[in-house]
Amino acid sequence: MANHMSAKFALASAIVLAVPTIAAPALAEDSVTRTVSLSDVDLSTESGVALLNRRIEAAVSSICGRQESRDLQQVMAVRKCRTGAHASAVNQTQLAVADARRRNAFIHQAMASFAAK
Repeated sequence: MANHMSAKFALASAIVLAVPTIAAPALAEDSVTRTVSLSDVDLSTESGVALLNRRIEAAVSSICGRQESRDLQQVMAVRKCRTGAHASAVNQTQLAVADARRRNAFIHQAMASFAAK
């Protein structure tokens, strides 16, 4: 089993989950990645963050599967994969949300300054 999951930050337009297949035993490739698009999501809102979280969950499920087996090793492998994949998305999600909220605050401040002139 792999000791960790890896993920790469891919600009602010997407979150990329990369999982070694040792942690996702049903897959045949060396590693599996899923890109979660942010291009149509307003991460400055709670509903936008919720949408992103649903997309991440779908990506994690497509990589790791669900815990539907009765085989303990398979259940543990899926759980480890899902935990690691979620963990790999946390920093990327936090950075993307913070960036969106900073941009939104900047735009509101600029609009207020412009309206005051």
